[in-house]
Parts: sequence; structure tokens; C-alpha cells
Amino acid sequence: MQSLSERTPQAIFQDVMQLLPGLALMLGPHQEVILHDLRRPDSSIIGICGSVTGRTIGSPITNYVLQTIKTFGNSSPDRINYRTETQDGKVLRSSTIFIRDDQGTIIGCLCFNCDITPYIEMSDRLQELTSFSTVVPMESNTVEEHFAMDVSDMMKDLVKKALDKRDISNLGMSKSDKMQIVQELEENGVFNIRGAVEHVATCLHVSVPTVYNYLKRIREDNRSSPAAASSVSHDKNRP
Repeated sequence: MQSLSERTPQAIFQDVMQLLPGLALMLGPHQEVILHDLRRPDSSIIGICGSVTGRTIGSPITNYVLQTIKTFGNSSPDRINYRTETQDGKVLRSSTIFIRDDQGTIIGCLCFNCDITPYIEMSDRLQELTSFSTVVPMESNTVEEHFAMDVSDMMKDLVKKALDKRDISNLGMSKSDKMQIVQELEENGVFNIRGAVEHVATCLHVSVPTVYNYLKRIREDNRSSPAAASSVSHDKNRP
């Protein structure tokens, strides 16, 4: 019999995959259970039961997971019952549970998305009917998570947000502006996705080698900072 310590990532994923149908049935309607293989972030979904975000097998990982791994490495914490919103306005209660091999390296994650929009609408209606004062809007801790159908959509959206945030035109960007944008995208884990460098180079109107030079300087600065000494590198997980 094969011991747990001898299991390959594929064997681990096969074990988790068997849980998906049962979990989906137990959790009920308006629920989506997804298994991600983070060794291939640009097409990470290898198992899915339910349909909330509209994604399918082969869809990419979300920006939230990329950023979490970029920030915390193999120490990335699970996050349970956080709020996200889809582009078509659904409010979701989401959870992300990371899957590790026997060496403690994150290889995947199990994600849950529950569409709670109907329940929020019912709750708001009940508040209106039972309140004697002005209803205070529900306080939320919303995570900006992109449920993209393909990885290029997510990259385009993240780069556009980085550009729009600075309220500058492409032609008017200084080298410092471009460096800041590349640094923000690096912190968000965008460059863990295949083809990201070429896409960013096009958006910034610079050459691909220029983006690589920016990244080299940023990563060298990060390695020399005190915080970098305690971080876990994920270069080996890059596609």
C-alpha cells in the first residue's frame, strides 16, 4: 500500500476530486465547488460541480489566489466565508482552502462559491418590514476577485485598473509610472501567468526586454528588503 508521504500531486488531486459531487449535493443549490491545480494557473480548474461564476474546466485561477500566494507563499492562510461579487452583480459567500503536498508546498486549492443574492434580498425585505428606524446598510468585507473565463481577460482587467488608478495616458507615462505599474502587477501575482510579460509590454508601449528589466530591478529590491528574508519563494511553481 502506498503511504501518504509517497503520494504524487496527481494522486492527491484524485482523492480530492472524489469529494466534489458529495460536497456540492450536501451544500445545496446556488453553490459551486471548484478544484484548482495551481501548477498551471492559466488553466487551473480541473474539477467543478455547480455553476455560479460560469467558469468551466480549464478556466484560470483568480487574482485573489494569485495575490495571496505571492504575498504569503506556502504559508498562505485559508480564508473562509469572505464576500465577493461577480461582474453580473451576484453577491457570493466564498471560501478558499489550500492543498499542500507532503513537503508543505501549495499545489492547489479547493474553492466554494455560494450565491447568497436571493437571501440578502430577503434579509433586506425583512429588515424593512421589522425596522422602526432607518435601515443601516450591511457592512461588508468584500474581496475584489475576478472570476475570468480565460486568463487574458483577467490580465487585461488588472492592467486596466492599474492604469486607470493613476489617471494618466499611455503616451504621458514616465519610466517611474511604468515601474510602479509593473510593481503593482508583480505584487498581485500577474507575472505568474504565461504571456503576462508580453501583454503588459503592449499595454505600456515598451518592449518585452524592458518589462523584464523592470521586473529584475523590482525583484532584486524585494530580495534585499528585510521582509523578503522571511517570505517563501514560489518561482518553482511558475508555468
